Amino acid sequence: MTSPPRLALWLVTLFSPDEAVPGDLLEEYATVEANKGRMSARRWFWRQSGRTIAHLALSQFLLAPWSTGLILVTAYATLWYTPWVSVTLAEGLLARYPVYEYISAPAFWWIYEFAFGTILLPLTIANIAARVARRREMIVTTALVFAVIAGSSCFWGWQIWLSWFYVDEWPYFFYGRQRTLRAAFSLTVLPFAVLVGGVIQRQIGSAAHHHLIS
Repeated sequence: MTSPPRLALWLVTLFSPDEAVPGDLLEEYATVEANKGRMSARRWFWRQSGRTIAHLALSQFLLAPWSTGLILVTAYATLWYTPWVSVTLAEGLLARYPVYEYISAPAFWWIYEFAFGTILLPLTIANIAARVARRREMIVTTALVFAVIAGSSCFWGWQIWLSWFYVDEWPYFFYGRQRTLRAAFSLTVLPFAVLVGGVIQRQIGSAAHHHLIS
């Protein structure tokens, strides 16, 4: 038997509470491959993986819908406050250390906002949310990623529209390009940081669960 698509198998493993579901899929994959060939088996595995993940995600949500929803709303609301938290921490850092003697103010704020506000803080928040949603890490993480993309798309779409089309003065023309770049970061890097935070916690929880069983 050849190996099934690794990405599909990994995704199923992330959403599965134990090793039984991936094991069953592998057994069925071997049967389909023996009867229909490798390419047909791989296509079947992708389709079946998608259905399995949807079923597992729904099952995880229905296991505790109210607490899952509360965790998701709390994490999403917390993410909206990350810019203010990031600025507050940066101001404390600037008050304590002579940062501007080593790096210019624009460079510092761009690097700080990207590394801390767009990556580290969202990753940490998603990790904590996944930790609280024990055994439901991936449904919370996935829903949070889609919520961040939807919210960021609406917010930055409105901001870019104002910057590019609402006024004609050159400072706003400049800010239109700046906001476009920030929107690109917000719509790509931030959701990816959220996803990584949840996946890390899922892997840690899965390793701890297997250790307890063994």
